[in-house]
Amino acid sequence: MKSAASLWLSAARRAGRRIPDPIVAKMFKRRFLLRIPEDVRRRLELEAKRKGVSLNQLILQKIA
Repeated sequence: MKSAASLWLSAARRAGRRIPDPIVAKMFKRRFLLRIPEDVRRRLELEAKRKGVSLNQLILQKIA
C-alpha cells in the first residue's frame, strides 16, 4: 500500500507542482525573531537575572 506522502508526490508531479525540499535537508539559522509582549519580556529578564543566566539561556531552558 502506498503512503499518503507517495500518493501526494505522484499527484503533484503529474500536476506540475513544485515539490518542496524535505525539512530534514533544510539548514536552519541559529536565530529566529520572536515578538512577545513587553510585560512577558520584563518577567523573563527578571527571572534570568535572579537565576544568574542570560535571557537567551533562560528561554532555551524553557523550550528545550
